[in-house]
Amino acid sequence: MATVYLATRSDSYNCPQRVPLTEDKVQPVVRRLSQQSERRQSEERRKSIASLEKAAVAEQFAFIQQGKLPTNRQIHSIISRFLNSDVIKEQPISEDGQHVLRDMHDLLDVLQRALDSKNPDELFQSMIFHAKRATELQDMEPSGVKLLTTLKVIRHCLFDSRFRSLLSTVLLVAQGILSKNAARHSNGKGKGVADRTLPEDIVEDLRGLDPNLLRNNSVNEGDLISHLKNIFDIVKENPEYKSSLEALLTLVVIWTIRLSSQPIKQLSIQNNAGKAFDYTNPNLNIPDWELAALEAKRILERWSRDIRLDPFIKDLNNLACIVKADEELYDLYIKARILIHETLDDGFNKSSWLSFIQEIQDSGVVNSYQKMMTSLIHEAQSNIQAFKEDPLSKEISQKLQSIYQRLWYTKWNGIATLKPHLLDDFKMTLLPALIEQIKYVPLPPFTIRESKENTMVISNMVLTGDTLMPQTIELKLDDNLRFHPKSRIGSISVQSLLLNLYDIETIMEDVKFQYKRKVGFFDITDLGVATVHIHGLKLSVKVASNSMDKLHRFQIQHCFCHINKLDIRIKESKHGNFYKVFNPVLTNVVKRQITKEIENKVIGIFHKGDEKLTKHLGGRRNSKNKDKRRGSFFSQVAQVVNHKFANGLK
Repeated sequence: MATVYLATRSDSYNCPQRVPLTEDKVQPVVRRLSQQSERRQSEERRKSIASLEKAAVAEQFAFIQQGKLPTNRQIHSIISRFLNSDVIKEQPISEDGQHVLRDMHDLLDVLQRALDSKNPDELFQSMIFHAKRATELQDMEPSGVKLLTTLKVIRHCLFDSRFRSLLSTVLLVAQGILSKNAARHSNGKGKGVADRTLPEDIVEDLRGLDPNLLRNNSVNEGDLISHLKNIFDIVKENPEYKSSLEALLTLVVIWTIRLSSQPIKQLSIQNNAGKAFDYTNPNLNIPDWELAALEAKRILERWSRDIRLDPFIKDLNNLACIVKADEELYDLYIKARILIHETLDDGFNKSSWLSFIQEIQDSGVVNSYQKMMTSLIHEAQSNIQAFKEDPLSKEISQKLQSIYQRLWYTKWNGIATLKPHLLDDFKMTLLPALIEQIKYVPLPPFTIRESKENTMVISNMVLTGDTLMPQTIELKLDDNLRFHPKSRIGSISVQSLLLNLYDIETIMEDVKFQYKRKVGFFDITDLGVATVHIHGLKLSVKVASNSMDKLHRFQIQHCFCHINKLDIRIKESKHGNFYKVFNPVLTNVVKRQITKEIENKVIGIFHKGDEKLTKHLGGRRNSKNKDKRRGSFFSQVAQVVNHKFANGLK
């Protein structure tokens, strides 16, 4: 047996934006009477302004938890503060970092313009609110679309040229099959609407997707199978595309059903007359999940040169009704769905697809509706082209592509390369600048029950943002590989990450507390306000990944929080003398509860992260290789990075 151990060097750095607390912030200094009076008034004004800001931040956090995003004005303010951050301007960074920051600056400028032109009535915030409320109220139909999936559909349709090209490829293959069907049933004279060529911009996108996809801007019979195989290969390489395609079809069904309802027809007449189209009219009594779907449609329309999707949806609904009514067409539809699912699960079967295409081309009923189907295909192609030609959409896509190129590619040879110096740039600029925007962080109230006799509820805890960062951050990485050359026992790979945060020092003012103590037949209750000063908080988290663990990508081995010193100063209470006597006991109780709450919160965050990462990486595995032992955590991260590189190159 041979065992190999590899331990990487740990690293640490001091945070430049760290604002240490000084004694004059918490203890009065002896001054002359005039200075003390002036200082007292200034301190009262500061506390008054801080209280208003804390209340506003707490209210905003509560709104976000309810699904209410910041308004356009608030988003403008956040972006402006970030763009004008002194930390970004003062810190020296590399040339690549300067280019990335410049591109990010341009991207944020475009997003600000997009807020004004594409979202003047805050429709996007309304969609997020309705989708989240539908989920919380369990108002989601089985056929409904979840919030994150809806956002993916919007992102892919508007800003992902590869996804748009994939949709165009599907339409192109369908057009090729219909063209052969029309030619066969017209004795070679079926050329016409089905043989119209695609717009040149779509042709260029398709050639970028697959250089061999188009020849002479048409699809011949010999290429249909290779195009179909290429479509399924792309969907398998990008699991998000599969979920987005399914969600897009579900959204179309929802739009179709709602479009055919009488209240929406009346609103459509009003809209054609120039009046505002208000889906949120309470008289319509539309569920939240449907409102979110309708608002998603309107967002797509705004980002596609204000085209109307309703005519296309209406024509698609007419075709769907025909398919349901015609037994032969419906049978072909069911066969297509079964074949698609089999291909995604078990792989591409050439003979099955050849047989199915032959069946479509031999069908006389398909030829009867060939013109309607072909017209729908070209209408869909026009809608996809409209997504691409929107000026703001093009500009955002270009900025995102530029940032991607700066992050991963060298300018002299165009080869994908990891740039460690960019990590240092972001560590010293973007991270402090983002934290600088966080003025206050409200904490949820918690209850302390040391025994049945003593209960304390603490609320209105707000941390000051500029004191949140620790004085020192330390990372330690360990990689342990064990293998057995003389036996068939598989290798075991274990990686661990140790994160230590040192010397976090912060102060919370105007903390409200409610205390209840029962002693015999007497009850002591009290309400009050206190100032809590935390000195030297340390947080240590160790995360490990074991290649033999198939259920988790990583797990927390330990999470430890320690507060060196905690000061609690009672400002208002009914029983002030009581706290003077029991202050040491009270301090220890609160200290233990705060550290316990922090540990539970950190563990919960890592558990959710492991769940999402396991779901993401697990979805990328082939269904035939589910029993195969997975590689190390670092190898999986490298696999994801390589996958991103490959997609970028394509």
